[in-house]
Amino acid sequence: LERQLVQAGIKGKVMQAEMEITKQKEEIKGDTKDAYRQTEAEQKNLQNIMGNEVDLKKKEMQMEIQKARNQLQGNNNNS
Repeated sequence: LERQLVQAGIKGKVMQAEMEITKQKEEIKGDTKDAYRQTEAEQKNLQNIMGNEVDLKKKEMQMEIQKARNQLQGNNNNS
């Protein structure tokens, strides 16, 4: 009987340790998923910012091109 109680105690401790390991493993999985989602959101935000900057630069270049054309036309008309 005493040996059975010792074995049961060991088995209980092993089961408790397994539960703690499983819990920690799931917490790490959750943390990893959260970090992945955050990184993904930051990347999307950065892509949007960069896209907006590209659009702005395109518009600025178009305005500069139009300004240069207008100046050339003005110079041609004055000649």
